[in-house]
Amino acid sequence: AIYERAPVKRQNFYMENCIDNIDAMILEIKPWVADILAENTKIRFEIAISEVLSNLVLHAHNYTQDGGIDIRLDIALDKVKIDIFDPEGASPFDLRTHVKKLSQVDPMAESGRGLGLIMECADDLNYGISAGRNRLRLYFTSKIQT
Repeated sequence: AIYERAPVKRQNFYMENCIDNIDAMILEIKPWVADILAENTKIRFEIAISEVLSNLVLHAHNYTQDGGIDIRLDIALDKVKIDIFDPEGASPFDLRTHVKKLSQVDPMAESGRGLGLIMECADDLNYGISAGRNRLRLYFTSKIQT
């Protein structure tokens, strides 16, 4: 498939499982896609990654409180693929089976939009087991206008 070609660049990241680390992780990842994704796609990328990391920290049911989150970023000429691995021991959770359409979320509700935002922001995604861990893979495509 188009996304499965060998990346031009690959970068690995690690985030300790703590809500206070999410902003710093986003800031660490953003420069890697700055020259690849158009501005509107960078915004969607940032929203999706922030929601995924927040959901993992707040809701992943893992056996150890301090299990970290591994992230692998693959960058091609105009495509980005990001794999986000649940903390070790986390129960599988395929967001595609739990997502509500954003229009179905009570506008006054304080939560419940995250999964829908992830689905809306990513160009494509899949979920499965990789190397014994749950992995969410998000795809973003954007050609910089010259």
